[in-house]
Amino acid sequence: MRNYTIAVVSAVSAFLIASPALAVVEISDGSVKALYHFNGDGVDSSGGGFNLTPYGAAVPATGLLGQGYDLPNTTSSYLRTTSRPSDVSDNFTMNCWLYSHDQTQAGDGRALMYNYDTSGGGYGLFNGITDNTHVGGLRGGLGWLDSGSNINAAEWKMLTMIRESNTWKWFIDGEPAASTGGTGNPSTILGGGFNVGCGEKLPYKCVQPTTGIVDECFFAEGVLPTPTLALLYNGGDGAEVCVTVGCGEATSTPTSTIATTTLSAADALMTYLLFMLDGIWFALVFLVVVAALGFVFYIKK
Repeated sequence: MRNYTIAVVSAVSAFLIASPALAVVEISDGSVKALYHFNGDGVDSSGGGFNLTPYGAAVPATGLLGQGYDLPNTTSSYLRTTSRPSDVSDNFTMNCWLYSHDQTQAGDGRALMYNYDTSGGGYGLFNGITDNTHVGGLRGGLGWLDSGSNINAAEWKMLTMIRESNTWKWFIDGEPAASTGGTGNPSTILGGGFNVGCGEKLPYKCVQPTTGIVDECFFAEGVLPTPTLALLYNGGDGAEVCVTVGCGEATSTPTSTIATTTLSAADALMTYLLFMLDGIWFALVFLVVVAALGFVFYIKK
């Protein structure tokens, strides 16, 4: 069922926004360490200050929700911060939407998100590995991990990589991939930076570039449960993540249950009618008051 929302636009009247609501998922427990909406820039909306700088031909483009960032198939087009959002090596979540331009294997794969250490190693979420279409990852700067599941170019996909209790897991559109990818350990070297669209820390080159449009990417310490991934996928429409208490229609922490407050179309229509009735009564009272004041002034004359 499509969800709808009500927007109050003045003290006199209200209008039904007759379009699917922009879903917002609240993760306000402090676990989100880097959050990128890509609304024309690489600002970190988590509040951590890990803003991404675009390199090469990386440019804003139409994304899944508003704008995203288009990363052409070049070795110099990516986004990067030289400060690392997190040094954790277990129990974390990487999540990002990708509209892939090309799944042809580039080197050992195409890096979508990469949390790298000061040695250039680290771990990341990759696509275009093994047989050119699979989603997977890189751990410790050494070992390749294969989810066993593939994606196609020219369609939006929500890709998720989770490491939970020393086990790697992948999800495509909120659904588990074919394989957990083994139990290899990532690097534990501290410090480094964070990339979107690149798998190395080299300042002017990316050997493993992703090509496509990216949108709504985040890194979280902690394991997001499957119901939360379903909310983020939102039937393919996607959802924004927000990090302040009370900011979202749905709330989630790595361990909490999920609750939503969006309205069904029927409920929205009823709310709309009630708002309109309130607005009509307000307008009538306003007109009566104005008329009464006019009559008083007329009498005084």
